Amino acid sequence: MGRSELSNRIERWRGLQVALMSSLTPLHLTRNLCKIEGELLFLPSHFSSQDRVILSLELLATEEALLRSANASECILQLRQVTRIISGMHYIRRTDIRGQKEGTRSKSSIQSASFDRDHLLELYDVTRNALRSLNSDIGRFPPLTQDDLYLKPVDDRRQLNDTWRSDGPI
Repeated sequence: MGRSELSNRIERWRGLQVALMSSLTPLHLTRNLCKIEGELLFLPSHFSSQDRVILSLELLATEEALLRSANASECILQLRQVTRIISGMHYIRRTDIRGQKEGTRSKSSIQSASFDRDHLLELYDVTRNALRSLNSDIGRFPPLTQDDLYLKPVDDRRQLNDTWRSDGPI
């Protein structure tokens, strides 16, 4: 998706907000023009609880909380899958890969999967912070770090001094 298409989508979103949520019209008029990456979409999670009451966005806030909790659950499922894939890649690299060419290829695929994992972890954190700002229950969604995403391969036996690193809670 290019920048111009993203800009067009944001402008259509602004038009819908003005048409359907007239309480946000003054905010649209006073917003500062900035880069697309820094655009505020004026979602209910961007406002404090008092501002949501004043702007009558409570119903939208509950809908956003439902969507965000579903998004967080989906992120956890995808993080589990990517963690298993990375664990398997490390095991295969350690046991089967020989030679510089194959080692470089396996290292690049592991790095690519790690970038996907880091992106999912960032998305999970953003979703979790949005749920917190919506005063939603985040007890089901614990804070996660990269250490929580460690998974030892099932085929690999435990070695000496291996007890200090347990599998992550995910």
